[in-house]
Amino acid sequence: MDLILLPFVGFLFASIRPSQNLKDGHLGKSATNNLKGISIIFIILHHINQDLNGVNGTFFASRLTVAGRLGVAIFFFVSGYGIMRQYQIKGPNYLKNFLSHRLMPIVMLYLLAMILIFPIKHQLTGFTFSQAAISMTNGAPFVDDSWFVLSIIFFYLVFWLGMQISRGHSLPLFAILFLLTSLYTVYIWDKGMGEWLINAAFVFPTGVLFAFYEDRLVPLIRRFYLPIMLGTLTAFALFFTLDEMHNQLRFRFFSEVFFALAVMVISYRVEFSSKLFLISSAWSLNLYLYHPFIASWLHTIPAISAHSVVYSILVILLSYLVAGVIAYVQINIKQLRAKQLASRSA
Repeated sequence: MDLILLPFVGFLFASIRPSQNLKDGHLGKSATNNLKGISIIFIILHHINQDLNGVNGTFFASRLTVAGRLGVAIFFFVSGYGIMRQYQIKGPNYLKNFLSHRLMPIVMLYLLAMILIFPIKHQLTGFTFSQAAISMTNGAPFVDDSWFVLSIIFFYLVFWLGMQISRGHSLPLFAILFLLTSLYTVYIWDKGMGEWLINAAFVFPTGVLFAFYEDRLVPLIRRFYLPIMLGTLTAFALFFTLDEMHNQLRFRFFSEVFFALAVMVISYRVEFSSKLFLISSAWSLNLYLYHPFIASWLHTIPAISAHSVVYSILVILLSYLVAGVIAYVQINIKQLRAKQLASRSA
């Protein structure tokens, strides 16, 4: 696994470029999309590493357990930041089309994954419809690890509801965001669904909050860049260490938030730039929806799972192939709809 991870980390550092984000006064779309792509890659590597637990050659990869968790934090922060930025740019009209243009595509991709994966699981393992229905309520959906996508859907709905009720005013908006996130966290914890569902829960509203006040924050970041950057990194290190020592969720919450903030502050000066990351960002949901199933399937083939490097490469390649095919179909459907609308209006 280290033969996969270490070259990628080297490529990651090689992709660092100076950024104009601090001068422009906001995190650019390219910067946030690259970060989203990187986070998805680390999440995929994290899941592969879980399947390869105990395999030789995973000294560095053993820390992917943490990297996957932090990758989720970056994705949640960027998602919250991104939708608030879009609202600031496009105004109230953004909310009018939010459910149909922003949320529904995610729901449709998820439904498609369910439609494709269920009959395969039914054929291979005898998985039943009732089992599938139960899995959607117990924190372990039959589309493996898709709690992540369900969380994104939930947080997008919370954002839309909060904006509708608050009319964009800060105090009621963030009261709603943090209240509903807290209820979500308490419910998941009370039902014993797994701490991984809530590790980064509060990072999403933090991303929204950061974008909301970015115009006020950027002058401070410009003036005190070094102490702010070091302060967020130190806070992350402190809470991360406390979490490692005591394994308490409250420390993990803070470590995730401060990690995301530290990465964002650093991204004002330097950013990662690669076509691979941008492609991964564009295909992120499809990559997430299908790579766990592909990994599980390949792991049942002894000739493949016995060789960790071969297994890892095949999981990655097949995940990108499936995600690319679905993205290609999506693009063609959009183009077909656009042509139909154009012919109707002509």
